[in-house]
Order: sequence, then structure tokens, then C-alpha cells
Amino acid sequence: GPMRLLLVGAVSLTLLSVTYATPRLEGHRPWEPGDRVPFAQWAGKEQTVPRVPSPSFSGYKLPSSGVAKNKAEKAGPGGDVAQAPLLASADPSPAQPNSPQRDEAARKKGPAKGAVTISPEVFNGVIAEIEDPSGKAMDHFYRTLLATAQKEPGALTRVTHWGASTLATDGITSAVRRKFQARFGDGGKGWVPITKAWKFIQQKDVTFRSRGFKPYHVASRRLGISNYGYGGVVGRSLEGAKATYKANAARMEVYYRKMKGGGKISISVDKQKPVLIPTRARPAEDAWAVITAQSPGRHKYTVRALPNGMVQLYGVTLENPGPGVVYDCVGLVGTVSSRLLHYKPKHIKEQVAHRQPDLFVFMFGGNELVNRKLNLDRYYKSYRKVLRMMRAGRPEASCLIMTPGDHGKNVDGKMVTDPLLLEVIKRQRKLAMEEGCGFYSTLKAMGGEGSASQWYRAVPRLISGDFAHLTSNGEQVMGAQLYKAYMKGFHHWLARRKK
Repeated sequence: GPMRLLLVGAVSLTLLSVTYATPRLEGHRPWEPGDRVPFAQWAGKEQTVPRVPSPSFSGYKLPSSGVAKNKAEKAGPGGDVAQAPLLASADPSPAQPNSPQRDEAARKKGPAKGAVTISPEVFNGVIAEIEDPSGKAMDHFYRTLLATAQKEPGALTRVTHWGASTLATDGITSAVRRKFQARFGDGGKGWVPITKAWKFIQQKDVTFRSRGFKPYHVASRRLGISNYGYGGVVGRSLEGAKATYKANAARMEVYYRKMKGGGKISISVDKQKPVLIPTRARPAEDAWAVITAQSPGRHKYTVRALPNGMVQLYGVTLENPGPGVVYDCVGLVGTVSSRLLHYKPKHIKEQVAHRQPDLFVFMFGGNELVNRKLNLDRYYKSYRKVLRMMRAGRPEASCLIMTPGDHGKNVDGKMVTDPLLLEVIKRQRKLAMEEGCGFYSTLKAMGGEGSASQWYRAVPRLISGDFAHLTSNGEQVMGAQLYKAYMKGFHHWLARRKK
């Protein structure tokens, strides 16, 4: 009866309140300041917490994976949107090393390293550059990229780009990936999760199917402070789940967890005989398994969780031997940067050390704007902690903080840049300078304050009706701009080496 319902409600509230009173139980809290209020978008115009709509309620449909939705995707690597503003023509020609005469010592060492040059035409039309007062933040990345451009055997340059829903469709990142690979070589798709934790997630340059896995992601806190894998998503199965990947890749590496009561995994490529991998172990530990195709080109890889025990998988990497570039996309929908602190530091350190990225790109900050009472000093300290934790497994790698794009806010009938966004960007620039990272202002690349309304009026439209999330065309424009910024930075770095 009613009394029983009241009793159940009172007990539930008491148990939930304990999670806020006990720091060790913070991973089980159902809501924290800054979270989107559930279904707030249905409450009308008057809302206690102003929203930055997520793709689920923002009034537009995201493009389907692998389907060309615009001219840029149909153009393939290096393709641009011809009608889009701010975009210069693409230059997909490879970076060609000059071949100097080699002396006897050079012959003993193998092929001589040629001089690589990047023509200014490649970054013609760049609006925002990568800021780096130290002049050292991008050194490791550019050194690795130079070895790739010189076609050293096996020289893969790996980038992992982390972010929230702005990366959900792999739009910006696929545009950058295709331009890099057209110029420096196709190193493969890179990281792909074992399952989609959000239905809005898309992965381009791979045909990815997954069924049967129960997803847990680092932003949800459902596993508390735990092991969420390199891409922030865990897929668990007791009943024979399956994931398939079709991509131009000569090898697949599976990231998984060995644990008490672990079942078996089956991995295969094309029609080759599957390899069975037991995952039972005490104590529990992370592990990796590789399977290689018999030839270059496009292949189908299959990962199965056999129905004989709990299997915990994180994802796979799809790569070619190189030389080439790999550009990972890790899009965590609705995530604020502090949610990455739900990783066990030792776990993510090991994952990063194994993946060996040459450049980290962190693009968070849009979802922080939901919290209108955001403590900016606390935000800065939290983001700094995230950076240090994520970089611990690969401290020599370069680091780039990329800001959110413009977020339009209606003030007295006029669409202006959200003032809180400007404060967040100030903290991000300060953090990049103090932590030895490069800094890239997406806001500046869009044209500065108030650019969201300009992008909305552009033909084709470059930003959606929420004045926060880019359209498919907008992602292509931003990807082209980011690539040009990379190339201009590389051009200047090469020039400094010659002095």
C-alpha cells in the first residue's frame, strides 16, 4: 500500500545520501553538480540549469557510419566541402623526402634520411595555429612524423584524440585522419571500442558491428573507480557476444581483461581458423592478443566471447605495418573531463604505455558549461589531475589541449558566445602552458566570438540548431582547419631544425 511505498522511498533516499556523505562511495552517486538534469529538455524554456543539448534531443540526426553524407566524405582522403567558408583547397600529395647522395657509412646503416618539406600551400587558409610558447610541446610528435615522412620501415605515428560528443561521429577526427594518411601513409583506423556505450557513437573508416555486450563507460561511474580500458568503454558478456570489424588493416590487437572465472575469447581474420584465448587468471590483469592477416588490404576481423564464463573486453586496434599515421577517435558522449578520474590510475597508465601514442589531444569543456555555478579553480585543478594521470604511461609523448568550439547563448534576442565558455578557455590555455602542452583554440578556428551564428547561417549549414554541435559539414571544415594547424606547426618545426 501507500505506507510501503513511502517506506521504500525513504530507505532508498537514505542509501543514496550515504554515497554523498562517504567519499569512498562517490562512484555510486546517481547525480553530481554539472550533470545534465534528466529530461530537463522537456521542461520548457524556464530551466534551473541551462542546457547544452546532447545529440539525443538537439533536433537533428547524426550521419550513419560509413555512409557518405556530404561532398567531403565522397571526395575521400583530403576531400573538402567546396561551398563551405573558411576552407582552402586540399593538398593530398605526399610529403616527399629528397634523396641525397649516401656515403659508405650511410650505406651500412641503410637508406639515408631525406629532407622533408611541407609547402605553405598545404596550410593555406589556416585560421588558428597551435600555440606553444615553450617551442617544445609538439617536438615528440613532429619527430615521429618526420620519421614517418622519411618512410623509415615500420614508422607509425599514433595520435589519440579524446573528447565528448563533439567527437561522437568521428567526423572531425576522420577528416584529420584521412588527410594525414593521404600525405604520410595509411597506418590503419586505430582504436575501435568493443561495443557502443551510446547509440550516437559512429566510427568512420571501419564497418563496425557489435551485439550482446553489456557496456560500462568511464563517465557512468557504474563500476566506480575501475578498469574502463583505453577507450573508456568496457564490454562484458556471459552469453556469447560478438563484434566484427571490416577495415584496411593488416593486424588487429584485442585489449581485454584476465580475471577469476574468466571465459574464453575467439579471434579470427577473414576465413582463417579462429584462435582461442583463455581469460581466466588470478590475480586479475590486463592482457592483449594479436592476429595478423595474410596480406595487405581490407579484411574482416571477428571477436567472440564464448558462452563459458565472464569475458571483459575493452576494444581493438586496427593497424598497418607503416610507415603511416594512425589517428584514434575516443568520443565519450556527455562527458566532463573530471569523469576520466573514474579510471584506476595504474590501469590507464598500463593501457597508455601499451598503446604508445605519440600525441594526446584532449577536447573537453563543452559539457562543463551545463553547470552555471562551475568553480573554475576546482575545474582547473581537476583537469590538471586528469592530464597528469592520462600522460603518466607515456610522459615523452606530445600533448595538445583543444578547446570546445563556440557555444551560442541567447542574450536579449541576440546569439552571443557563452561567457562561461570564455572563462573555461582561459583556464585551458593556462593549463596547457603550465603542463607543457600545445594549445589549440577551436573557438578562434571558427572565427572567434559569435561565430556560432555565422556557422548556422552558412551554406551548407555548419552548426546545428543547438548552436553547439557541428553538422557533418561543419566537422569536415573543423577537421581541415585542425590538419592545417598541424601542418603549419610541422612546417615551422622543420624550418627550426635546419638552422
